[in-house]
Amino acid sequence: MEMKQDYYLRISDKVTNEIHFREKFEYKTFREAKYQAEKYLVNDTALKRNIYPIIEVCLTTLSSRKIIKNTMNWECDSNGNVSLKGWDNYLNGKKYKANKSFALKSAIVTTTFFIGFSVSSFLILLLSSFMSSYDNFNSIKSFFGILTFLLLLIYTGILPILKDEFNSNAETTEKIKWNNFKLEIPSIFATAITITNFTTEETFNQSPIYILLPVALLIALVGIAGKLMFENSYDIDRFYDNKRKHL
Repeated sequence: MEMKQDYYLRISDKVTNEIHFREKFEYKTFREAKYQAEKYLVNDTALKRNIYPIIEVCLTTLSSRKIIKNTMNWECDSNGNVSLKGWDNYLNGKKYKANKSFALKSAIVTTTFFIGFSVSSFLILLLSSFMSSYDNFNSIKSFFGILTFLLLLIYTGILPILKDEFNSNAETTEKIKWNNFKLEIPSIFATAITITNFTTEETFNQSPIYILLPVALLIALVGIAGKLMFENSYDIDRFYDNKRKHL
């Protein structure tokens, strides 16, 4: 979980140092304080969007002799449109990259493990199809089929938690789409591995398994693509709903 602490918001002019707004947020996570800061920008009609690049929106917190400043980073395109690029983080005056939360780190490690296992299992099956007889291949695919099924049950159970953690930290809709696809990679390869368990000796002898395996992978991709179309639409709508709710 994100650590909660006190944040001090200051909105000021970069040129004159005139302070437009100052407020203290007590016992907030950085995400909550960040949304609260953005809320003031949206609601304050005196701050027109085209002057955002010349104002500084700064969230400051003090902790163990450390002064942590988080400032909004704006960018302007060739048409003069201003957009929020993100937040820059400074520790005692020096720019640094903010550490990921423990929950997000755990989600990354867990997802990486399941992706690595599913991809590795598929590659082992693919290689064994070149070098093994049907009996040996049948033993290998049965072993990985059972193991993949058991691990997929576990992964399916924790998938909503992983998705919520990744997408709650996403800043753009493109990141949400990538997160959703990344989280489906274990299911894609697990589905392909499961399909190979229906391979019979006759099929193995008539059609090279190294052709059947990619076909199984393609079938799994098509099925997951349909699922992602609906999930992306729902998650992006929820992303904007959360933005409107906080802002």
